[in-house]
Amino acid sequence: MSTQSWLLPLTERGSSGCCELNFLTRFGKTYVMDNHRAALWCWLQHLPQSGSVQVIHIDRHTDCLSSNLDSWTDRSQDVASLSLSDYLARPMGTGLEASACLFRWDNFLSLFIRHYGSRIESLYMATRKCGDPPERHFWDTSHDRLPSTIEGLINDDSESSVIVDLDLDYFVARLGGSRYVRLCSDDYIEAVLAPLRQLIEHPRCICATVALSPECCGGWHEAESLLSAFTRHTGYDIQLPRT
Repeated sequence: MSTQSWLLPLTERGSSGCCELNFLTRFGKTYVMDNHRAALWCWLQHLPQSGSVQVIHIDRHTDCLSSNLDSWTDRSQDVASLSLSDYLARPMGTGLEASACLFRWDNFLSLFIRHYGSRIESLYMATRKCGDPPERHFWDTSHDRLPSTIEGLINDDSESSVIVDLDLDYFVARLGGSRYVRLCSDDYIEAVLAPLRQLIEHPRCICATVALSPECCGGWHEAESLLSAFTRHTGYDIQLPRT
């Protein structure tokens, strides 16, 4: 297992909204962050120049926001060449939009599809259908079929590369207001994470991204509790410093 390296050190457990990123840490081809803002950048560090890719997106949300997708696509033509700092600092536009970030936690997948959709062999979406649907055909993976879908990717004889995207808020439900509850049993979480570890370790997997999404889990405490479950079932020695 690769050792941990920090790309963006955690200095405070602050707001983790659409335009904030509190930390980004890396274990080889696996990246862990507080929200998915940096996921697209991480994938592009490993995406080959050619060849097809299979993507599995496990998240309460679709992360395919499309409200201004044409404009966002134009402003991100050079995304593959951006440094992390330039990627995070890229504004959505000029004038009033200059203070808003271009790459958000809810549009990174729609932008990946726009720029690299012709190379996506298959897209698996395990979501709660919160957000816009992808702009292309996808396999709608139900809650009960997710473990077998992951196992199917492990055993697939395709030569396509694989990208794994996990948001820990998939295991949490919002009951209204500020009330959040763990939606899944420990047994189900293990049933998902055990084969997911095998998929991440598979030679075809080029990159995996994991997001805590504290504000969608009921706070940092619950998000870090789920991160501990991920660590336990995947073997990553993820250490977040106290702040």
